[in-house]
Amino acid sequence: MNSHRMPRATCLAVVSALLVLGSMASSRADIPLRDDDGDGFQNCAEGCDLRVSTRGTDPRVFQGPSHQPAVVSAADRVALTWWQESAHEKALFLALFDAAGGPLLAETEIDEPESSGPAVAPAIVWNGIDLAIAWIRRFRVAFARFTPAGARIGEVVEIENPDSEETDAPSLVWGGSEYGLFWRNHFSDSTGLAPFLAFTRISAVGQPAGQVVRLSDIPTRGGIASVWTGREYVAAWSTGEGSDAEIFLTRVDGFGTKQGTDIRLTRAPGFSGAPALAWTGRALILVWEDRRDGFPRIYLARFAADGTRLTSDLRLSEPSSAAASPASVWTGSKMVASWEETRTDHVELELARLSTGGVRIATDLFLGDDDFASGSPSLTWTGSGPVLAWVDSRDLEPLGLFGGEVYLRRVLREDCDDTDSGTWPGANEVCDGRDNDCDGVVDEDCADARSGLCDSSSSRLSRFSPACQAETLRPKGQRGPNPCGCLRAPARLP
Repeated sequence: MNSHRMPRATCLAVVSALLVLGSMASSRADIPLRDDDGDGFQNCAEGCDLRVSTRGTDPRVFQGPSHQPAVVSAADRVALTWWQESAHEKALFLALFDAAGGPLLAETEIDEPESSGPAVAPAIVWNGIDLAIAWIRRFRVAFARFTPAGARIGEVVEIENPDSEETDAPSLVWGGSEYGLFWRNHFSDSTGLAPFLAFTRISAVGQPAGQVVRLSDIPTRGGIASVWTGREYVAAWSTGEGSDAEIFLTRVDGFGTKQGTDIRLTRAPGFSGAPALAWTGRALILVWEDRRDGFPRIYLARFAADGTRLTSDLRLSEPSSAAASPASVWTGSKMVASWEETRTDHVELELARLSTGGVRIATDLFLGDDDFASGSPSLTWTGSGPVLAWVDSRDLEPLGLFGGEVYLRRVLREDCDDTDSGTWPGANEVCDGRDNDCDGVVDEDCADARSGLCDSSSSRLSRFSPACQAETLRPKGQRGPNPCGCLRAPARLP
């Protein structure tokens, strides 16, 4: 039987709950997305988390918590799907939002458990015209297409399992002309039924376009991440949950034929699993959970399209905190990754912005409620910034209930001081007594902000110092060498 659990690092257990039905419109009213100072960055310091699933605390309906959100950018909107427990079954939901975060389609049940059995573990993609969702339905993989307005196109297609009805962890990707679908499927071998990586192709109109193929040579467990490189479908998957688990890469051409053998990507001692995979156009970026030192951490490495390693492993999470369940998205120029990280007595979501070489290009953000657990992150890129969906316990935990509701947040367009047009994330830090780059530290490069010195090792002056101001006021032809300006070097990974 399948097990669909909350991530290991969270305390978000599966329990039945009483639910409060709230409207999407009233939730939207709590999101003051304003740009008061006109610098292009909105003030999201408070109230920017949008609660999407609202049935988890409704006293009129005996329901349960929400799980496994999956989010995707779809042209001018964002689509979000997840599954939620009811008294006896598990149902699949869909919600849509405009570019500003306003609701276009409130939470809508898209697979009825009464007729189809449990519906869990959704994956969602956008092909430029339609949405497509793959999920586990009656322990088989199901697939359906939806219009940008959320209306289902045609019937739900169930993928026939050649050996058993034990399936899990679907991963769906658009390949330019058809879909590639990976999942964990039980196949017969010399020892009986065992879980292996499976694959099939689905046409653009939602019909099976190939046979179900067993891909992996060894059993697979845990999550599966997949991408299309322009030539091949590529999947990263883990061999298990024990101390010897490692992550492998499998490649499939556009006709559904496996290319080469399974390639082992991780080799550190201890568990490696929960892969998140992105394609930059030139390389694969793998982010995963790693326990090489006995505790869960998040690591990153780059590989060529054929699995050849390009960089060494790079730790992203703090060495003193447990971290798990990474998600990632490529923006076209940089990498955004999020994961669960234990801080003090609860789990929060950390979000990092990285160059292709693993250099942090901005200070990490901690999202979610400071007093309650957050987990199961999912990321998408809208073209102007990432959107993060996750499960948050802030609504159920105060009621003495376990589990959480699905939340959504547009991130990175945040302004730490929306009354000052000279401050925004990524601005140059100058020695003026303000936190120009919104990293929480004032004048971090200044040995003495009052003297105007940029740092203890440089004679350059801040452009706000009296000497700099006097110099810039002189006519251009009479100015000497410019001593002004102080740029903070990007922080590198430890």
